Amino acid sequence: MKIKTVLTVCILIAVFAFSACGGSPEADSAPASDSRKAEPQAQTAEKTETVSVRSGEEKPPWPEEVASLRPVPGKYNLVGMTQKGETVATQDLAAIGKLGMEMYLMLNEDGTGEISLYGESNEMTWDEKGITAGEETVPYEWDGKNLTLADGDTSLTFSTRTAQELIDAGEGVEGTMSFFDEEEGSAGAKAAVTITGADWVRDHEDREVLVVWFNVTNISDEDIYASKDAYTVAVQDGMELEYGYIDEEDVPETANVYNRIRPGETLHCANVFKAEKEGGPIEYRITTAYGDTEILKIELDPANLQGAPEDAG
Repeated sequence: MKIKTVLTVCILIAVFAFSACGGSPEADSAPASDSRKAEPQAQTAEKTETVSVRSGEEKPPWPEEVASLRPVPGKYNLVGMTQKGETVATQDLAAIGKLGMEMYLMLNEDGTGEISLYGESNEMTWDEKGITAGEETVPYEWDGKNLTLADGDTSLTFSTRTAQELIDAGEGVEGTMSFFDEEEGSAGAKAAVTITGADWVRDHEDREVLVVWFNVTNISDEDIYASKDAYTVAVQDGMELEYGYIDEEDVPETANVYNRIRPGETLHCANVFKAEKEGGPIEYRITTAYGDTEILKIELDPANLQGAPEDAG
């Protein structure tokens, strides 16, 4: 799957300059915001002077009357995007995050900050009136939970939660616009997977981690990789487990998830997760790259695992 170049460029331009659909031609500008409290925010801004936050102060010197409209300094993740009346699905934003491409706003207490989109980061400043990049200030909307930048038909919504956390909480939204080319989407599975073993193994920090061994067979007519075409997620007690690390000398199959698998070939692989041995059942799910097709789903009992396969290591 490839991110649509045209859409990416359009959104980036809309975010920084709002020139994609007739806005400002500045290319280094920052985003704008929601809309529900835009009017009271604007009224308040007319009555108060902009006050910069000075480092070392325990509390930013915001006027009392705009305190409720000011977001708390910290990191805000991109969780919503709309353009021309179309909405990007929360699932798409979560998928981009899984590719390691973080998109966020960082608001520092001293009034400085950073906006990062599609691997590009830009410095900015912020106050109660808006976010400034270069010479342009874009107003934002803060509803006490989300910070939204909006201009014309384009808006970006940021939250202290991630897109995946919104989905897990049942708050994700369906989209009418996709980041991924439909003709190149992974609607069908390219791999067949069989679980061959699961056991607790001590990692390099002498902590017991969950290792699951599995065989991946390429059932397509092109080369695949287990890390992409047999993407694994493990959930325990309602929380998605983090991947763990173990020396390849101890479990060499962990390195195979990044190896090429040619059509018709089968590769022995293994994943490592930071699970709790005394915790509840573990849902182990393998899907295509962006979770659109389920390949396999099983439940593991952490107290009664089947052990490593005989040919492991």
